[in-house]
Amino acid sequence: QKAPITSFRGILESSNNIWRPLLDIKKNEILKYAQSYNIKWVEDSTNSDMKFLRNKIRIQDVPKIKKEEPLLIKELLKLKKIADLLFIKTSSVKQKLIASKEIVKFQKPLFYKIKLKSLLSEEDNIRKILIQSILNEFGFNLQSMTKLHWATFWQFLRNSNSGNEFTFNNGNKALMDRAFLFLY
Repeated sequence: QKAPITSFRGILESSNNIWRPLLDIKKNEILKYAQSYNIKWVEDSTNSDMKFLRNKIRIQDVPKIKKEEPLLIKELLKLKKIADLLFIKTSSVKQKLIASKEIVKFQKPLFYKIKLKSLLSEEDNIRKILIQSILNEFGFNLQSMTKLHWATFWQFLRNSNSGNEFTFNNGNKALMDRAFLFLY
């Protein structure tokens, strides 16, 4: 689906105060454990519903790919590692920008003031992850941002005049003010 590299991280063990401690445990191991301790197993009926893309991929496509294109799985895992490294690098960049006061967080009301020149000097993926990490604090559903919406936002950053405003899908906004971008 031409997803950006940032989507290759997959489901994370910990994200937005949600912890998924069993992600690295295979289903058959959990089933064996449940059987050995007489724990009743309940299968979510949606897990086999083929109208969900994730199930079609998991049930039909992945076994076929493993058989016919085993190197593709390795390539996808490499992309996951690259995406993970991008997130680590972005975290470091964000901390540096916060320490140098090029990103300032205000609490009441919650908003961010970001030095535009610093933001635009970062590579596209780093900039996108950085903006996403800030928008996460506003409870923003990043899945609602289409490729076109992101492209429009980047155009807004590069071409807007002071006082121009960009509205994200959920009502959060970005305001351009000379050398700064405000997210609120």
